[in-house]
Amino acid sequence: MPFPHRTINDVPWVTFILPWVCRYKLTFVWFLVSISALFHINTYTKTERLDLMTTINYYPGDLPGQPFVKFSTWKMKGGTGSNIGDIGMTAIGDHVCLPIPSGVNVTYGQGWDQEEVGAAKSLGAATASEAMDSLSPESGVLDNVKAMAKGGWEQVKESLGNTGVAAAGKAAGMLAVGKVVGQGALQRATGAAAFSNTYATYGGPAFRTFQFAFSMKPLSWEDNVKIIDIVSFFKEGSAPDLITGGLWRVYELPYVFTITFYDNEGVRHHHLPMISQSALTDVSVTYGGDMYSEFENGAPVQTDIQLSFREIALLSKADMQTNFY
Repeated sequence: MPFPHRTINDVPWVTFILPWVCRYKLTFVWFLVSISALFHINTYTKTERLDLMTTINYYPGDLPGQPFVKFSTWKMKGGTGSNIGDIGMTAIGDHVCLPIPSGVNVTYGQGWDQEEVGAAKSLGAATASEAMDSLSPESGVLDNVKAMAKGGWEQVKESLGNTGVAAAGKAAGMLAVGKVVGQGALQRATGAAAFSNTYATYGGPAFRTFQFAFSMKPLSWEDNVKIIDIVSFFKEGSAPDLITGGLWRVYELPYVFTITFYDNEGVRHHHLPMISQSALTDVSVTYGGDMYSEFENGAPVQTDIQLSFREIALLSKADMQTNFY
């Protein structure tokens, strides 16, 4: 009986692959592991990504897959200074994740103020500035004293020359008389008004403040338990521990919080600012909505929480240039 004719389509595919698998088995195993790992990474659910960030609690249940803000507690102890990194911090390890609220706002305050400076102080400051400019590290002490005195006197003559001796005397006289009879009476009598110079003074950067508002409406008993835990997280984290009472009270400092924004992939949000450790200065909780309502089990149908934070580090230009604060 003649051997039946067979085409390439009739040959099992294992016949071609098996010899290559036997020859390059380690490479083949590595290829399968790589494909499997890649597939597993790409099929991580958003919940698994939140769990990988050691989130202790989050709300609502469908938060995975949405942009969110993460609050983490820290214990402040040790260190000196008011810049980022100057204060010793220890992570507590508790976290809460919530949806990013509407209207994320950041204010960068600077301590500019105004100060009234009299003629004598104003002239004295100009004289001191001119005298310091005359100082030379290469000259001796006596030469420096003479140069500073000369520079200060030149500034006095220049100021009086620019103002005019008569005008300077008139202004000084009006200010002196105004203190006695009052500026209102003096202005009516003379038809003129005299004022001391007003300068803008810089008092340093201000601490940033942040406000967040969240409205939580449970759809299940599990949601209600989460909401209770979240409210307790903020209330207890903002309160101090009483070390001792009696004649005086000694408290351990409350926790401070880091506030970090994440995108829908669980990666830090690069379009929203970084926030350093912040003190929770105010927690306001409203139960039951505008008109109090509750479920049959007594749980409120809505819990609203407002949080106010104050950053405990002062930001410099370098912080804003190297990090997105």
